[in-house]
Amino acid sequence: MKILIALSRFPLPAQKGDKLRAWQQIQFLSEKFDITLICLSDKLPSSEELNAVKPFCKKILICPIPFWQRILPLFLGIFKRWPFQVSYFYSEKAKQIIRNEIVLENHNLCYVQLVRMGETVPIIPGVKYFMDYMDAMSKGMLNRTPFVSGPKKWFFQLEASLLKRYEKRIGDIYDGYSVITNSDAKALDLNHPEKLKVIPNGVDSRFFTYPPVAWEERPNDVLFSGNLAYFPNVEAAKFLVKVIMPLVWAELPETKVILAGIHPAAELVALESAKVKLTGFVPEMATIMQQSKVYVAPLFTGAGLQNKLLEAMAVGIPVITTPLANEALGAKPEIDLIICKDAPAFAKQILALLYDVQKAQKIAASGRQFIETHYRWEPSNQILFNALMEISHNRQS
Repeated sequence: MKILIALSRFPLPAQKGDKLRAWQQIQFLSEKFDITLICLSDKLPSSEELNAVKPFCKKILICPIPFWQRILPLFLGIFKRWPFQVSYFYSEKAKQIIRNEIVLENHNLCYVQLVRMGETVPIIPGVKYFMDYMDAMSKGMLNRTPFVSGPKKWFFQLEASLLKRYEKRIGDIYDGYSVITNSDAKALDLNHPEKLKVIPNGVDSRFFTYPPVAWEERPNDVLFSGNLAYFPNVEAAKFLVKVIMPLVWAELPETKVILAGIHPAAELVALESAKVKLTGFVPEMATIMQQSKVYVAPLFTGAGLQNKLLEAMAVGIPVITTPLANEALGAKPEIDLIICKDAPAFAKQILALLYDVQKAQKIAASGRQFIETHYRWEPSNQILFNALMEISHNRQS
């Protein structure tokens, strides 16, 4: 059986949430389907990245869209009341390529990742379409508004409104769809909730294979990781370094902070010092996680399940985060991880874990077990396969 998969980005390197999820799903679905993969891209993938994906796909088509080609769709989207996300990723060329591929190769099943692809993927009669929303983007955009002011606040509010309407529109058009968490499923508030599947993210099995590093051999004290150009991560990193850590340094001045991740924003680069290190790209995030004593994620904005928390807990670091981040995760506070609401609480818990090795190890062990029990890719990917087969069967009946 054939399937066409349409992505807004090439799945490798899997350094962002959508790419990681797509990469895991492609590997699994390749055992069940002949995959034609069509990806938008700012630039062509490297030969190494392309060769890594080729064994899992019968055909790979890359549609390069340089930045200057995205400008006109942004103006077009204003008149059509498209969300900025949709306009930015719209490509008439890619739309024609997808149309030709579906018609000429007689594809009858199409899997699309993210609503940003909504206008680029043509709706053709007789074809069944499945959309992976991943998160409620409208909710994530709205959650940003308290942290900005002026034109940015107005833009985020407008984008949240446009996304909310567009998410509903996709829900009326597509034959099936998925989301990562129950909280995002509720936030979408779709007209056809019976079509919606909750498909959690998982953790790559290799994260469970790293041998534990003795506490006294871990050189890094506090770690935060992620795409450091992404707004929620930038805000979290700034809050950690500028608000939380001064309270920690008042008692333990030698405590080191590691900010690990690609494309650090200029405002984070400016924070680098003898006590704060930025790593840039990390080939294997698990290795730097192993070297850290406490993982701190003060996430007060954004939406969805945080892969960074899954990975940190799977490797075996005690995690401190916010109620917002745990809303999607569903771990038990004070058992699987520590939950804090403000800077003094974060500082107090960081110090407690740095001082109390037994407590830190107990939280780490419980968190690792929680992830191993609830967040594996295999069952999540099986839910996706079953959902695709369900809509495909409906086409034939």
